[in-house]
Amino acid sequence: MKLAELISANDIFPESDKRFQSKNKWDVIASCTQLFLSSKGMPKLVKHANDILVEREKSMSTGIGEGVAIPHATSDQIDQPLVAFFTFPSGIDFESVDSKPTFILVSMLVPKNQLQKQILALSAIARMGLNNKLKEEILKSSDPELIWSLIYESEKVK
Repeated sequence: MKLAELISANDIFPESDKRFQSKNKWDVIASCTQLFLSSKGMPKLVKHANDILVEREKSMSTGIGEGVAIPHATSDQIDQPLVAFFTFPSGIDFESVDSKPTFILVSMLVPKNQLQKQILALSAIARMGLNNKLKEEILKSSDPELIWSLIYESEKVK
């Protein structure tokens, strides 16, 4: 599974640090969840999604380091994965395992009965997180289409 298969340009929110006032991870999760699900026409899912993402985050930080966080959870209220991609060029404190700022946040909700998809998606996101050149290019852009293209091109089999 590839990250570009899970998102479209409509699911990418560049320069999110300019959109949100707070920089703590709880407010960032809430703001990202509100923005993404409202943009998908799913405002009734926002509270549930925020609650399960926060519950998961409290068990262990999803700030995986290298400037990337992947807040994720499973839900019985959706029937397909929902993934959103946010950039924070100024960085946010997401209490990452390496104690460094987070610049890219990929939020994901997966149906409870699709655990394998969740694992494959997390793997794809983690691979992107190890590609420093890709992350630098993504953070330079404010264009969702370009960001999606960068991700797509990086995932092509060479």
